[in-house]
Amino acid sequence: MEIRHHLWGIEYQKLYQDPEYRIWQIKIDKPFMKDGRWQFGLNAKLLEEARGQGVKKLRIIIGQKEISMKPPSTGELKRKETRGEYEDRPSMFLEGQPIRIYHFTI
Repeated sequence: MEIRHHLWGIEYQKLYQDPEYRIWQIKIDKPFMKDGRWQFGLNAKLLEEARGQGVKKLRIIIGQKEISMKPPSTGELKRKETRGEYEDRPSMFLEGQPIRIYHFTI
């Protein structure tokens, strides 16, 4: 039985939960075109949670395509901010803080 989790609007599945090696699978429904390249977005809260729980690999599913990546470090996310590879979206909650979405190229 597949157990799907939701965190800040993103559905993910914990595929492998060995304490030494954790893999999360994330399904992306809506990739987007930016600067002539297909991209997808992951929110800061999900990436922070993955790092905090010791996830070693994120398996990203976009249609029939699968991408594997390590959760980006804080330094990598800061570089994305410097290059403008993010957007801030309004919160889904009344008077909530905006959520930061980091962009990744497919």
